[in-house]
Amino acid sequence: MRHRPSRPDHGATAVELALAVPILLLGLLLMLVSYRAGAVHIDVTSAAGAAARAASAQRTTVAAAAAAEQTARAHLGSVCDSATVTVDTADFRPGGSVTVSLTCTVSIRTLAAVTLPGSVTSHSSATSPIDTLRSRT
Repeated sequence: MRHRPSRPDHGATAVELALAVPILLLGLLLMLVSYRAGAVHIDVTSAAGAAARAASAQRTTVAAAAAAEQTARAHLGSVCDSATVTVDTADFRPGGSVTVSLTCTVSIRTLAAVTLPGSVTSHSSATSPIDTLRSRT
């Protein structure tokens, strides 16, 4: 009967696997959170553009601010845990412009569907011109 010499790497595969699986899962989770955070940023950018266009179609600054707020919230729906809409109507005149800034905060729990602390904040702004012939009716 031959005696087999003991191999120094006996069991190394199990250790490598035990270390690799959590690292791979963490990488997949990070990719998922990054993908979902990118999708939220796209939604925020789209909502800012739509809100600026809605505001520029109004006749008064009060109506513009209300239209921008309503449009932004309607476009964002339940995407954000908290959202802030800021409307700049300082140049609200025929030939001027209106700017809408949105800030959306989403918890990582919402993004990854697992209980993790922290949040991701996305910010976007959009400017829409006001028709130069608006006062001519």
